[in-house]
Amino acid sequence: MVTIGERTWIGEGAVVMDNVCADSIVSAGSVVTKPAPDNITAVGNPARFIPNVKA
Repeated sequence: MVTIGERTWIGEGAVVMDNVCADSIVSAGSVVTKPAPDNITAVGNPARFIPNVKA
């Protein structure tokens, strides 16, 4: 079972194979193969996690 956190955006064609926590963005075409922490942007195949910066 995969859990998607609150306020999470998932782009078109993204594949989510593990949990994605709250306040995250999974960019289009990305493949998430391991748990994604809070407040990140996941990009690429396999996805790399980039911290979101709050202004």
